[in-house]
Amino acid sequence: MTSYSVLHGPQLVFVQGNLGGLDHDQRNTLNFGYSASLPRKVTTSADVSYGSGFHNGSPNTLYPGDYLPQHTTFDLSASKVLRQNTTLSVNLLNVANRRVLLDNSLTFGSFHYNDPPEIYGELRFRFHY
Repeated sequence: MTSYSVLHGPQLVFVQGNLGGLDHDQRNTLNFGYSASLPRKVTTSADVSYGSGFHNGSPNTLYPGDYLPQHTTFDLSASKVLRQNTTLSVNLLNVANRRVLLDNSLTFGSFHYNDPPEIYGELRFRFHY
């Protein structure tokens, strides 16, 4: 028998019984990152995110079993201080282009995949106040 606690208004309600899998039940996650300050006011960073796979809302031949496949993404960024109040940066998300189905439960949100690789830049300017 499984029990869950649910926050309902100002009260915490305990529910017992077999409720099936929860919509966003992912057993294991791991996130870690590293940043380094380099010479000439340059900063770089790398981030890795791992998920063991969300609950499988619609088991089929492509995705059998109780959970969807595990997934890992890798992100990079670099920035340079141009002047005391101006910074230029570039960010690369999902560098390895690992596409994966994150959620296939039949809910209002429908199916969700992780984002494809993305590259974007920033020019930050701090106004004197």
